[in-house]
Amino acid sequence: MKAFVFQPRTRKGKTPFYSARIRMPGWPRAKDYRLQVTQKRVAQEKLRELVRQFELESVGLAPAANIREATAVPLADHLKAYLESVAASGKSKNTVGAYKRGISTFLNRTGWKTLADAGPAGFDRWRIEHNPSAKYSNDVLGFLRTWFGWMIRRKLLLVDPLADVPKIKVRDDGCKRAAFTPAQLDALCVSVPPVRAFAYRFSAYTGIRRGEMNQLRWGDFDLDGEPPSVVVRASIAKNARTERLPLKSEVVALLRAMRPDLCQPFEWVFRNRVPNMDTFHRDLKRAGIPLTDVSGAKFDFHALRTTFITMLNAAGVAPRVAMGLARHSDMKLTMKVYTNANGLPLAQAVASLPSFIVPETATPQTTPARVVSGQNGCFPAVQSRKLEKPCDSASVVSRRTKGPEVITSDPSEMVDPSRFELLTSSMPLRRSTN
Repeated sequence: MKAFVFQPRTRKGKTPFYSARIRMPGWPRAKDYRLQVTQKRVAQEKLRELVRQFELESVGLAPAANIREATAVPLADHLKAYLESVAASGKSKNTVGAYKRGISTFLNRTGWKTLADAGPAGFDRWRIEHNPSAKYSNDVLGFLRTWFGWMIRRKLLLVDPLADVPKIKVRDDGCKRAAFTPAQLDALCVSVPPVRAFAYRFSAYTGIRRGEMNQLRWGDFDLDGEPPSVVVRASIAKNARTERLPLKSEVVALLRAMRPDLCQPFEWVFRNRVPNMDTFHRDLKRAGIPLTDVSGAKFDFHALRTTFITMLNAAGVAPRVAMGLARHSDMKLTMKVYTNANGLPLAQAVASLPSFIVPETATPQTTPARVVSGQNGCFPAVQSRKLEKPCDSASVVSRRTKGPEVITSDPSEMVDPSRFELLTSSMPLRRSTN
């Protein structure tokens, strides 16, 4: 280890302030630190304190200097750097905006200013005071933990302060968005102007999201290809991947009818044509469609995407194909969240099972079986072969009899052409004499 204090030189001579030069074991080179003091004795004290701090850091007994410095930096500055990093990594604007809104709102309501304020107690207090829904609480917790994980990877934080905060268990009641039936979709599109009907049909038969539709250009469509298709660019897609989706022939016909003459590839297709939520709710009311279905699932514009995926499953499309058309990365998201069981042909699926033969009910016997009594209870007469010898009858008498068996009648009378009866065996009676 090498450590000493000195006064740096400039063109005008030595500066009045001392600096320290330290090289700890394992360091590739020495580092200089400005001590901002003019007395040598004070500078040496600060040098000893720095060396002691570096020794503690080397054995893990103290946080590193960058972690100590990050603790004093306002959380707003850390959040700004984090959002810039997320945007640079290729995340969509919607994702970056969701992170910014969720974390900023939380920091404003809790009053967290620095990393020293972050902890489970503050998060629990926020949940108690503001009583957010279970989903929103879990979303905010996920945003914060993702942010803190980024800070740990950047060596700005030692541990996640919310690592021990559990998520709230959300009861899974199935799909939260309804799926339009073909009749409901027709009623909706018939009751609105053609421009809005065009947007509704397109979303229901492509699954493209509302925000993505607003940024589609005519150059993204290939209506003359085999098959006709539309390209959802990575810059506008939620998953930040470029995908080419095939188009149904009826959708192609609508696009040809709505395309202006001599339109340019850079012109918008749906800009100012996708209705807002207020207009959408008025259109639902005009078409006689409630805002929620019988199961409580709601009808909104995103329900058109649920309708698209539900129709794919109802048509028997393979789950992996449906996942690709939905542009999902997880099969559970396609089959569980975006598939509404109310729109699936469940009864038709059961009816399509192969038939089986129902066995006829057995006819009861016209003549009840005769029952004979024996020493061990009553037994029904059973089918048997015809006895060849009289001695065969003795073998069917109860084996639990301790005395000699006594045949009370002629064995030949026991046998008829198809059955015989078990006869009662008796013990010889012994009379006591005085």
